[in-house]
Amino acid sequence: RDARKHLFFAHVMTCNRLQRITWTYRHNAVLFALDNAIRRFGLFAITEPSFYDYVDGRHKRPDLTVFGDQTYTTDFTISADVEAALEAKVAKHGDAVTAMKHNFIPIAMDIYGALDKSVWLFLSKCYKRLPPKLRRLSALQTMRSMSEAWLHGSVAMLRGLSPPLHSEDAFFDLPQQFGSRPN
Repeated sequence: RDARKHLFFAHVMTCNRLQRITWTYRHNAVLFALDNAIRRFGLFAITEPSFYDYVDGRHKRPDLTVFGDQTYTTDFTISADVEAALEAKVAKHGDAVTAMKHNFIPIAMDIYGALDKSVWLFLSKCYKRLPPKLRRLSALQTMRSMSEAWLHGSVAMLRGLSPPLHSEDAFFDLPQQFGSRPN
């Protein structure tokens, strides 16, 4: 019986046909949490930048570009197969981003909410200009915001809900949408 519950949960979190809108909602909630945290720590970022040129001529946009001494761009994914998803992101955006002399680091979470090591790598690169005492704390707070956004998005998937994001501040807006308050 427990195995069936696990399989049902895994199916809900990975099925392409089941709840596409909530997949997008969960992805965007995590992306907005990442973007907002980065901005709170004083960095300039652009979501879904459209200034990269792709060889195939198609209009593609990675999720986030963070500017500083060096520019870091990421495309975020939630996947059952994190390694394959990260490789696909590199194949999709890597050449276009590096052609602009930017650094591309795709990031991922698995379907159960575990942050891949790529998230830490991306954040450590973005936050390297912060004072040493703040670097680790900033990365940990950002990862917490991302995890909480993933949790709220996953609850929405399980409930079959897809509430709209009304604010640029997804981390603080989500708890009110679901009837709870942050601690």
